[in-house]
Amino acid sequence: GTGFRDVTSGSSVPLGLCIYVNNMTIVAKDSVPTVPMEVSMVTIHIGQRFDVMVKCSQYPTRQYYVYTTVASELYPNNTSTTFSTSNLKYPTSTSTFKIPDLYPWQVFADPQLAPPDLLEFKLKPLDQDLQKIGPAVKRIILTTESNYQIEHELKEWWTNKNVFVKPLQPLLLGIYSGMNISDLVPEPTVGSLGQTYSTSMLDFNLNEIYEVVMIGHKDDHPWHIHGMHLSFLKAGHFPPGVVPMGNSTNRCGHVTPEPPSQLEIDKVVGNFDEISDVLTVGDTFSVPKMGYVVFRFKAENLGIWMLHCHAIWHQAMGMSTLFNIQDENGLFNLKAPPDDFTVCGARATYASLSSRGGDGNSQGSQQVQYLFLGIFVGILVTALVIAMLYIVFKIRGIEVKFGGAKQKYANVDEISMKTLHSSSE
Repeated sequence: GTGFRDVTSGSSVPLGLCIYVNNMTIVAKDSVPTVPMEVSMVTIHIGQRFDVMVKCSQYPTRQYYVYTTVASELYPNNTSTTFSTSNLKYPTSTSTFKIPDLYPWQVFADPQLAPPDLLEFKLKPLDQDLQKIGPAVKRIILTTESNYQIEHELKEWWTNKNVFVKPLQPLLLGIYSGMNISDLVPEPTVGSLGQTYSTSMLDFNLNEIYEVVMIGHKDDHPWHIHGMHLSFLKAGHFPPGVVPMGNSTNRCGHVTPEPPSQLEIDKVVGNFDEISDVLTVGDTFSVPKMGYVVFRFKAENLGIWMLHCHAIWHQAMGMSTLFNIQDENGLFNLKAPPDDFTVCGARATYASLSSRGGDGNSQGSQQVQYLFLGIFVGILVTALVIAMLYIVFKIRGIEVKFGGAKQKYANVDEISMKTLHSSSE
């Protein structure tokens, strides 16, 4: 057999991969080992990683086509023949097996093993300790949607009607330097549709378990979380009668998404304060159109971590939020950056400082204080010099009017007559 890692680096839709008359066995998702699952094709969304094993059990002297295309076109009864191919070569392959023109879904070794679109949530973690998770202290609901800015006629994406705006400076470096988060993010503003433009951030207490319900509307979206793995409990489409799209429209006819009520969500996803079975574990996932995904995580990695749509152009248009995990004292226990660490912007040279200390939340504060003290002293000395010169000039009777035609020199003993004459002219 042979193994490989399947990574989708697309920008819009999930892709499917299959190998002519060769089944595959998925053994890991997002680097987390999973219970082996045999499939005829792999459906994978943007940025996801599946580790796959292929048992080389067909004719040993042949090569076999590997197909990849838009995932929806791999399902039976689709007639598209638009796809890319490569070759799978056995160690003893000597020739390319020429196959007839087929639809991609006709190449499966076993069509019954073609998985549904929610394949990723069927990959159970191999580690039994990861197959259950404790009760959560809180449930958080995140709704995702897109709309058009009336002001700029551009499509924008939001989470809980917030369009993410990047911070003014790198957050952790600013905090390490002794600044407050409020000093590092722009002031929120409100758009004409009621959407907020801000550096949205959710606060979590260290070592607590939280549950998040993400709700999709008109489109499905691939998501990625930094700094942790998530335990996924449920995923699917809302049943009839639970419609996540409200009927609210603004004066220009744009539909404003409204989430289901808390009662409706509870009916679909159950309670958050109970031990739950885990479907799969990973740092990437898809929220289906008109559907939902439920996950829990233990907030055990201090820091500020981004949750964002993995379609980068969606992220750039605001589809992100931050998970802020602090200890009981509101600190991050930050360590000193490497000596060669560099950043862009106003603090470009700050990482080159070689002496740092503190409690992890203000480790660079002393250097910042020295910097501002130096600036203050410089300004003070300059002001004193100017004041002293002014006093001296007054005492000696010398008056200079800048920008005017006249200059007066009362004490002519110290000024040459030639210069005085030239100035008077």
